[in-house]
Amino acid sequence: MHLSRMNLDEGKILEALEAKDFQTAFNRMVDQYKEPLYWRIRKILHFHEESQDVLQDAFVKIWKNLSKFRGDSAPYSWAYRIASNEALQYLRSKKNQIHESIEDFEHRLENDPYFDGDQGEIQFLKAVESLPEKQKLVFKMRYFNEIKFKDIALELGLSEGGVKANYHHAVQKIKEIINPV
Repeated sequence: MHLSRMNLDEGKILEALEAKDFQTAFNRMVDQYKEPLYWRIRKILHFHEESQDVLQDAFVKIWKNLSKFRGDSAPYSWAYRIASNEALQYLRSKKNQIHESIEDFEHRLENDPYFDGDQGEIQFLKAVESLPEKQKLVFKMRYFNEIKFKDIALELGLSEGGVKANYHHAVQKIKEIINPV
């Protein structure tokens, strides 16, 4: 999306929020943000159907909390954070379920009509999925969402040093999987 258009639309969203016209603000947010938020979620979850479901959950949460928007950040940043948190919450809830095999993951990815990556990206995503759960979660939060280590530590209830160690080990394992010696 063109940045100048996004800034213009953010102004219209802010005007609607200031006027307490939450329905208009929400409709503009959905129109403006559905595609970039979908792709942010998709980077974390990898699959279309799961990403669509989480995007819907994110917009429900945005709607429920729109009257609490304080304006400390831009509306897009606020919505982006909610969408990212919903995707990470989905990952945390999924870790308690039965894990799919790497072969099943690869099969789902290759058969996803919306996946347009190449074999290199499939190999990378398979390597990420093969990580132990804590390393995978830390890696995805840092790599895909660019969340700071201290914020990941707060979110997961870990020490910052522990988060950095998990990330470092995850990177090393991914490198070993992709480029075995």
